[in-house]
Amino acid sequence: MTAARFIALFVLFLHTLAAQAISPRLNDGQLSLNVFNLKFLEGKALDRLKNGQSVTFDFQLQLLDGAKPLGRTMQRFVLSYDLWEETFSAVQLSQSSPRTPVYTTNRLKSEAIAGWCIGRMYLPLPSIDKLKPLTMQLEIRSAGVKLANPMRPQGSVDLGVLVEIFSRPADPKELRFTATTQTFTLGALATP
Repeated sequence: MTAARFIALFVLFLHTLAAQAISPRLNDGQLSLNVFNLKFLEGKALDRLKNGQSVTFDFQLQLLDGAKPLGRTMQRFVLSYDLWEETFSAVQLSQSSPRTPVYTTNRLKSEAIAGWCIGRMYLPLPSIDKLKPLTMQLEIRSAGVKLANPMRPQGSVDLGVLVEIFSRPADPKELRFTATTQTFTLGALATP
């Protein structure tokens, strides 16, 4: 094997690993994600955290049939950083009362923070053909620009604000991270 071919295969291998940072899983009749060494904290958002500021992140998880969304969920998390212990804390905010914490954790290393946040996101199983090819897409944005709260008082999501958050161009001060699973079927997930 030539050195050039070895390097090409190695780059392809690394690209495949990066693409598989998230994978779908079935959990008590709902869809969620497995996370493998997913690191989304970087750049200005990480700098703000390490300068003692808390940073709000909006996480959106979608189930897609090609480009057509079949379901989505959104959660908001506030992260902070302990300068002395060099660990992160996270607070999941309530959808019905956006200033109220639902879950909190602390002393997480950077490699564990994504798993903790994503572990609180679930999508109901759609009633579709179990052999239909699907993907799941995760999008994370830091809240760099103040927008209206996407959570309505009844706990439902204001879709207009949700579309605004995830369709507007990224502000240079905010982080935007997107990852997509490999194609899968609901039938394959249900098989042990």
